[in-house]
Amino acid sequence: MLTFRKLIKMIPDSKSRYSFRYSMVVYAKAHGISACAREFNTTRRTVQLWVRRYDSQIGVESLKNKSRVGQNHPLKLPEETRQRIIRFRQETKNQLGARQMISILGLKCSPKTVNKILKQNGMIKVRPTKWKKRWDMSAIRAQYKPFQKIQMDVKYLNDIPECYPAYCKGDVPKFMISARDYKTGWLFLGFSNRLDAVATGIFAKYLIHHLERAGIDLSQVSIQTDNGVEFVDRMLNTRTFFQDTVEQYVQHKVIPPASPRFNSDVEAFHGRVENEFLKLEDFHSFPDFVSKAWLYMIYFNMFRKNRNRNNMTPSDIISIDNNMLRPINLLMPPVLCDVLRNDYLNLKDPVYFNGLPHRDSREVRP
Repeated sequence: MLTFRKLIKMIPDSKSRYSFRYSMVVYAKAHGISACAREFNTTRRTVQLWVRRYDSQIGVESLKNKSRVGQNHPLKLPEETRQRIIRFRQETKNQLGARQMISILGLKCSPKTVNKILKQNGMIKVRPTKWKKRWDMSAIRAQYKPFQKIQMDVKYLNDIPECYPAYCKGDVPKFMISARDYKTGWLFLGFSNRLDAVATGIFAKYLIHHLERAGIDLSQVSIQTDNGVEFVDRMLNTRTFFQDTVEQYVQHKVIPPASPRFNSDVEAFHGRVENEFLKLEDFHSFPDFVSKAWLYMIYFNMFRKNRNRNNMTPSDIISIDNNMLRPINLLMPPVLCDVLRNDYLNLKDPVYFNGLPHRDSREVRP
């Protein structure tokens, strides 16, 4: 048999609930408290509660549930302590947590109580969602100019199951060197079978020469990398071939250790290139791999739209932001660092590529 409490919960309309309570009050006044409790399958205390609350002048509205806000509790935290917590939180610029505040102030309450006070006063910041972080970074990215900041990183290609058979046959190289413009998302690729500063230095200088020929002002360009041994030497604190090569022409920035989010654009590309290219294509030879990588670069730079860049392609962003740059001149074939390695190691001064001018690119052209 349903109890009075269950019947009340089953009634969806609040006015109908008040009417049901009113019928119980009328029955109690006519037949008594005990008879009403038996009739409505509830306790005498419940019947007495609603009979006592009923006011004939107000009517059915007097049988509403009363708010419990503001009721005093014997264990409620004193107002003086509450204000002390609020003032200390303001003085510490909303940085210290509940447990630290309890330890410093010598409070006798629990962290849950302190967090409740802070939340009631709007002193707890809501963690931004992933899309909100991306939106905030889009506003920061809009302040940059094309190729003002280039993120560079290296991706292993020997740990992808779909490419492993081709890698064992020598059709796929071991490492992919990626460079991506922070503003536009424009992509440059290089490949090597050695993970060292020579390979990345070769790729970086080839990239710098290409940007200069395309009309980019190198004084405004910076290349950002992580702390990998292929870029810097943190153990011996010595300069690497990559640093000596890059810093002749552009600024080199290193992100904090163990902070890949600072290189988020190139890191995100490494996840996309697996699904869109490496796991999708079949590679029958090394030239076949290079040609398909070159076609993917053209697709990525000229036709692939980016949702976090207002659904535009890198080519569209360059055309809108800088009318002097032609996207077609920025297309660079993949750099095969192993082929060019002898040009760097056998010649000391100047270091150059086959087919590139021997003189320093920083010289003023007539």
